[in-house]
Amino acid sequence: MNNRINFLISILLFLIAFLIRLYVIQSSPDMNSHIDLEIYRGGGDLIVNGINPYDFSDNIYLRSRIRNVSNNDYLAAHQEDWDYLTSGNLPINLLLFGAISKISSNPVFYRYIFAFFDSILAVLIYFFVRFYWTYQTVIYNYKKLVSVVKTVIGLGLGVFSPPLIIWNTYYPEDKGIQMLLMIVAIMCVFSKNKKVWLICGSLLLGLSIAFKGLGVFLLPLYLIKIWHEKDNRLKYALIFLIITGISSSIWFIPYLPYVTSMMLSRLTGNIASTPGTQSAWGLIYALAPSLWNVARWSSIALFLSLLTFGISKKNFPPTIIIGTLLLSFVVLLLTGGSQDRMNIGILLSILLLGINSLYLGIIMAITHLLLQSLSFFIKTDFSEGYFSLIYVFEYTICIIFLLLRYKPAEET
Repeated sequence: MNNRINFLISILLFLIAFLIRLYVIQSSPDMNSHIDLEIYRGGGDLIVNGINPYDFSDNIYLRSRIRNVSNNDYLAAHQEDWDYLTSGNLPINLLLFGAISKISSNPVFYRYIFAFFDSILAVLIYFFVRFYWTYQTVIYNYKKLVSVVKTVIGLGLGVFSPPLIIWNTYYPEDKGIQMLLMIVAIMCVFSKNKKVWLICGSLLLGLSIAFKGLGVFLLPLYLIKIWHEKDNRLKYALIFLIITGISSSIWFIPYLPYVTSMMLSRLTGNIASTPGTQSAWGLIYALAPSLWNVARWSSIALFLSLLTFGISKKNFPPTIIIGTLLLSFVVLLLTGGSQDRMNIGILLSILLLGINSLYLGIIMAITHLLLQSLSFFIKTDFSEGYFSLIYVFEYTICIIFLLLRYKPAEET
């Protein structure tokens, strides 16, 4: 009975989420020529025409023809930039774009596909909060109230989420697919069913690594799970290595060695370059160009120090460590990109935090929803990154609070 009810809830939430996103798409035709969407379409057209996106010398004539029909004036006018930008995604990401373009290269169709995956994501977020954010004894007497709050938060982070609707639908982005793969991989590793976590989970983890690389942060969850399987540790490790290794790497083979050069140049560029206006460090760089990098590395060092202290305590949960590392990498370390990428780290850090502290998960979820809504309506050159930095500051306070709560390892 419960499974049937949950299935009906899933369908209902999916339809609501999808209809909301369809309305946003229909109400924002000017976003059909958004530069990121045209980059995705360009990459998809390259795949459809059998052109290696990472080898700029591959079929120069056809590359020029594809660029010339771009709906974005800047991209249509600059071949060198078009080549560079359309090669900026990993192979499985571009193969997905190719599959979409094979059906239709219409920008609206791309947005529909993104909205479809985002709607699935919205449903998963709701059930993640519902099932994995558990009650603590201190608030057990308010179970009904907390259940209502969890429902509101689950819907607010997914179906009705301003950050997802703004940064994945209004601005057409594919980051929802990365979030979807990572969240399903997390849900799988929590399963007690061996086939779910070892087979399905390993496969999805590999895909989350292959899609945008960020799934690599979830590896420790699976390694810990395997370590606890004392009787079958070696066997499960081998199965995990084969499934995850193949599903994460096979997509790269046709594009070697060009894709590795792209990955190294993009990663080093995103770490070593000065921050753009949408970076979390954009405002600080504008106000104090000589101090922003000191602030960045000091913040990262603080996080690493807190985590090192937490790791030295038996009870400090690995989910918090993983969420914090992901947040640090996406928001603090990388200086390129925009809010859609930062939201991956922010959303995952909230969901993982809520597993261990319902109170703090609720607080950070509300913080995230308010800050990202403000960043959209209070539009300045630096609003996106500035509000994300505020989120990181409040998240740091939460981590310190958790560290103070946990007893030292020797006392447990």
